[in-house]
Amino acid sequence: MIDRKLINKNNIDIIVCFGYPNIIPKKIIKSVTCINIHGGILPFNRGPNPHLWAWVNGLKHGVSIHYIDDGVDTGDIIETSDILFDSNETLKSSFDKLIDECENLFSKTWPTFRSGNSKRNAQHPDINVQAHTLKSQEPLSQLFTEEWQHKPISEFVKEAKGILRKSEKS
Repeated sequence: MIDRKLINKNNIDIIVCFGYPNIIPKKIIKSVTCINIHGGILPFNRGPNPHLWAWVNGLKHGVSIHYIDDGVDTGDIIETSDILFDSNETLKSSFDKLIDECENLFSKTWPTFRSGNSKRNAQHPDINVQAHTLKSQEPLSQLFTEEWQHKPISEFVKEAKGILRKSEKS
């Protein structure tokens, strides 16, 4: 857990999150620069597992690096990178490519960010996108198996949409 004691003890001046599952307290955000490597194009697919939701909702895939503020993935954007996938992707192969692009974009962006010369772009205020939660993906938990990870993404998406439709009705 990131807290004031950890920051002071280690003289931390920047926090970089990547897959960090907790909300960072406001008092930490206000005292230390915090950025996040997000596996989705912001402002779309805010919240956990944006890559999954991009597939399910038919949205653009990619990576964003952004400042952390007190919202869920609502901070100013530092950089984004689109990812194009082949039609023969699986959820696993596309996720592996996403992780590679997260690492590539961070490596490319870090020197400029660390020198204080990175851009800071506010997320478009007219785009109001609801953040997904771990609870919103619970109906899909039956698809998070080894078998489904290796099926064609088109089959995964079709099955996921069917499950979500059924869960909305009940």
